[in-house]
Amino acid sequence: NSEVTMGKIPGQEYSYSDHMGVSCTFELNTAEPGDVIERIFSLTKFTAEAALQSLEVSLKQAHADTKQKLIFWLIIMLLWAGVIAVGALNLLPAVIVGVVASTLAALATAIFWYLVIFTRGEVSKFREARNEMSVIARFSQ
Repeated sequence: NSEVTMGKIPGQEYSYSDHMGVSCTFELNTAEPGDVIERIFSLTKFTAEAALQSLEVSLKQAHADTKQKLIFWLIIMLLWAGVIAVGALNLLPAVIVGVVASTLAALATAIFWYLVIFTRGEVSKFREARNEMSVIARFSQ
């Protein structure tokens, strides 16, 4: 038996969370108590292994996303350096160089902090969850 939990707050237009929770109830019918324990371990092992596989995929995707954002940041920094060089050679009016260079610097700064704060934390959390789930999977064998 399972059901989705944490739906909309009664009387409100929004939910408790942007994630849906799932509640499950398992009924194990058997005559032998040892069979119940064996089924629980079997179910735990299956669930832990499936979760571990999912976490591995998520961790690889987070690493790939980080690399893409880093490459994007490097391209912006190269563009910024090019705009500064154009300004130093007086090839464009100083106002245009200043606006473009400032915009690129602000964008590069935002992406840099996004990489440092959010992406590192995301990868770290996926890694921690994977390590914890691998321990669970090992002990449920």
